[in-house]
Amino acid sequence: MKIKIGTRGSKLALWQANYVKSLIESVDHDINVELVIIKTSGDAIQDVSLTDIGGKGLFVKEIEKALLSKEIDIAVHSMKDMPAEIPSSLYIAATPPAESPWDAIIFNKPLTFTTLKPHSVIGTTSLRRIVQIKRLNNTMDFKLLRGNVDTRIKKMNEGSYDAVIVAYAGINRLGIKPEFIERLDIIPAAGQGIIAIQIHEDSNHLIPVLNMISHTETFIRSQAERGFTTRIGGSCNTPLGAHAELSGAYIIIKGFVASPDGGIFYSNTVKDKRENAYKTGETLAETLLELGAAKILNV
Repeated sequence: MKIKIGTRGSKLALWQANYVKSLIESVDHDINVELVIIKTSGDAIQDVSLTDIGGKGLFVKEIEKALLSKEIDIAVHSMKDMPAEIPSSLYIAATPPAESPWDAIIFNKPLTFTTLKPHSVIGTTSLRRIVQIKRLNNTMDFKLLRGNVDTRIKKMNEGSYDAVIVAYAGINRLGIKPEFIERLDIIPAAGQGIIAIQIHEDSNHLIPVLNMISHTETFIRSQAERGFTTRIGGSCNTPLGAHAELSGAYIIIKGFVASPDGGIFYSNTVKDKRENAYKTGETLAETLLELGAAKILNV
């Protein structure tokens, strides 16, 4: 059997696709896996914020088109890039073991977040990160920064930024080990650190193989976080995030929704049995909407 995996061409996306390729080939040596690199709108446009051009879904839609037309058999995405709504004939079939979900701040000299001087320039375009960082320290300045992880670090080292923010998952998977790095105590994006393996509903013959490489706890976590994302809705201009953790027979999910300027901020935590993971995420979203997030989201 031959399987074509559709992926973006960035270093991290290729790492993820090759990782999935190796997992598939390890469980069935008779499967020949080929990577198909697809240029996405998100990759093509690098000089503006994603919030100005349609959000993270721009990293997904061209790959989904190839999956819908059956030019590829599997799409490999970063789960955090998945929009709330995906085509009805496509679904997320598997998730390999997750990486760390947390955000990290990287410096080019011996600093910590608390020792950054007022008006230090932090590189990020994520409203989710900016709103939460301002709640920790409202003296920071923020400047547009996109591109691969190594590109972001290079720009910081060249003096354009005092610090940059990245996802731990990216630097861990690429083997990048910054000398000065600190975890940020903020809520990550829903799905951060999780790889989504998406297939067409006509490709159920792939399920036995994908079940063998899917990690149960990661899949349950992703269900809760997807439940939150799907129910809360929101546009790319709405700062929001969610993170789920398993605790024995239960799943606990914490999330937030804020106004774009961070002036209004709603956060809550919901706990339920792990078999109700998706519903738990939905319940968190409904709780935040009732608290007042509905006004922010105009729903």
